[in-house]
Amino acid sequence: MKENKLFLNISKTEYVIYGSHHRIKREESLILSCNGSSLTKFESFKYPGVLIVEHLCFNNHIGHVVKKVSRKLGVFRRLRFSIPMPAAERLYKTMILPVFDYCDVAWHGCGKVNSQAAQT
Repeated sequence: MKENKLFLNISKTEYVIYGSHHRIKREESLILSCNGSSLTKFESFKYPGVLIVEHLCFNNHIGHVVKKVSRKLGVFRRLRFSIPMPAAERLYKTMILPVFDYCDVAWHGCGKVNSQAAQT
């Protein structure tokens, strides 16, 4: 990387190991280092709007989406009697629907329990 004059900020560099519970447990003692400095291991990270965890399940992401939509629905509920229906529909399409639609293809097969959590 020095040939391209690119520098890696070791203090901001982190890693995640993906796999089953058994495989990740087997790799617990793994320590990665770069230029003599050890890298920080994380169990999850947020990649453009999708929370990805080491076991590749979407429980945390669905919980995050539900929490985000719940807050917006609270605002929506307080406004419902003071705005006309077309304005309410416009607010829904701009505030709530994008949260559900963003990267929905990535977590589409999230499982029955998470689907029910998102619907309630």
